[in-house]
Amino acid sequence: MLSLHNFKIIAQFSDEEQQQFVQFLHATYIHNNIKLIKIFSIIHKAVLTEQYEMEEIDFIKIFPDINKNKQHFYDATSQLYRMIEQFLILQDVEKDQFLQQQLLQKSFQQKQLDFTISSKNTNTSSEFYIHVYKQQLFRHHHILLEDSVDISSLENAFHHFDIYALIEKLRLACSVISAQNFDKQEADFSLLELLLQRITSEDLEKHALLAIYFYTYKMLQQPENETYFNQLQPLIYQHVRTFSKTEMREIILQANNFCIKRMNRGEEMYFRKSFELYKLGIEHKILLESGLLSRFTFTNVVTIALRLKEIDWTKSFIEINKKYVEEKFRESTYSFNKAKLWYTQKLYDKTIILLQQADYDDILLNLSAKTILLKIYVELNYIDTLEYHIQSMRKFITRKKIEPFYKNNFTNICKLTIKLMEYKVSKNKHKINETLKATIQQTNPCSEKIWLLEQIQ
Repeated sequence: MLSLHNFKIIAQFSDEEQQQFVQFLHATYIHNNIKLIKIFSIIHKAVLTEQYEMEEIDFIKIFPDINKNKQHFYDATSQLYRMIEQFLILQDVEKDQFLQQQLLQKSFQQKQLDFTISSKNTNTSSEFYIHVYKQQLFRHHHILLEDSVDISSLENAFHHFDIYALIEKLRLACSVISAQNFDKQEADFSLLELLLQRITSEDLEKHALLAIYFYTYKMLQQPENETYFNQLQPLIYQHVRTFSKTEMREIILQANNFCIKRMNRGEEMYFRKSFELYKLGIEHKILLESGLLSRFTFTNVVTIALRLKEIDWTKSFIEINKKYVEEKFRESTYSFNKAKLWYTQKLYDKTIILLQQADYDDILLNLSAKTILLKIYVELNYIDTLEYHIQSMRKFITRKKIEPFYKNNFTNICKLTIKLMEYKVSKNKHKINETLKATIQQTNPCSEKIWLLEQIQ
């Protein structure tokens, strides 16, 4: 019996990668590469159907004497697995210019030859700085072997290592601050703050990636201060093609999180800022990770675009980009965002039918769908239906295990909607008006703050 669990990775190969791997096997100088290609084809079909055990007899056409000499067969499958590993390593090496340069540098160093960094490489990631650091150390070592002294190479190495370390510290600090939104433990950034005091405006002008992470960190540290977001935003547009997609995705999402917090406080101008950042990420395919678009990002984009009444753009976005959502979430994400679009177009009957038929396993998606129905019942003045719906929604929130932030958000929406309906039936609207407005504005978190205020007008 042959276990195929180690071969699960090939189920993730795209059609192009399958062809490239077969070509790779053809190009290798191993005597049985044709047999390996045939074994690969059989195993690939099996793992695609999640079949992880196969009998040796399934390979008898390739190994006619398999019953007499099983070891020959198992040696071939082991060799195939090693070739898959080599193929994956080479794929990564071909994509990583800095790694190629480091491997070349190591080879040159072993042969005691001087090595110069390729002029094609630019500081497109923090790895550039660590690469230059290593190159300068090598250069210094090479010169020492010739009984010379070269302080400049050491100074250069020292400088580039500092820049690399600062970028990585800032990157990590940004991740920690984002995590603190869900975990209230406070991180200690006192040492980092001391280091940041040494950064000059000249450093920020000279090293764009350092500037980007510096302003991102400051923006997250001081969410009440718009200055750092305003300094970061033009750098994102300026360097959208300069740095790796992974690097820029991280930055765009951090900047958008800042915008979303301001939007949740009712600051209208940040809807447009956020929308333009998302558009930038979509146009350059920066928001795709391993070829997939997060369902949360997909929904955020639709929510913000609809808020800005970008109806035609949203229609196009939903239809074109649904294929990038992970398959198991694709249909629910598509139907929910279609419902949001129809709600914005005031196609209430179609929206109600779609949402009532949908069965969303994701708790937050379920609550968001319930919120759309709540808004429709308010706007159509379906009082009895609304009362029953709010009771049902509150029970759902109480019964389910939900992160405190989201639990408070949806609870606040229910509470404020009840106050809104009391206001609508009140005969003394003028007296209640300002009090209710103040209550809505002061309630946090509340993702429907703007909609609630609009209902009072």
